[in-house]
Formats: sequence, structure tokens, C-alpha cells
Amino acid sequence: MPVVWTREVKTESGKDAKILTTTMGSSSDFRNDDLRRLIINGAYWATGLEVPAKADVSFVGDFKGSFYGFKGYVKGLKPEDYKK
Repeated sequence: MPVVWTREVKTESGKDAKILTTTMGSSSDFRNDDLRRLIINGAYWATGLEVPAKADVSFVGDFKGSFYGFKGYVKGLKPEDYKK
């Protein structure tokens, strides 16, 4: 099963559109340099820019991908409860 694929299509208005799709990309997946490079290279490709030989995929600021799974819901919490 493919984990990433691209497609180029014509929109209804006649413009060309480039699409990159992946089944990867949970927050913990983005700890991997290669996945970040794939997404960044895809953005270069989709916008028509030259894809660099080795793009800088360093994090800007602090990033800690959180685990995803079941039983993580805590009843009664609101978005403002997550402020630091």
C-alpha cells in the first residue's frame, strides 16, 4: 500500500493543480527528519519551486510530538485549559 503519492490535474477553471497525499503524518511521525523532508520537498514541488538537494528540516522552536491513541480524552477540559 503506498504511503505517499502525487497527482497533477486540471481544475474546472482550467488551471493546473499539483496534489501530494500521504497516509503518514501524526504528530509523533513528524519527529522523523525524512518525513519532514518529504513534506517540505512536496511543498517546493507543488508550488513550482526548485526542490533543494537537501532542505533544512530543523524544527523552528520547540516541538514534542504527542502520542496518539485511545483513552486520552479527559472529560470537562476546554482548549484554554491547555495554555501554558
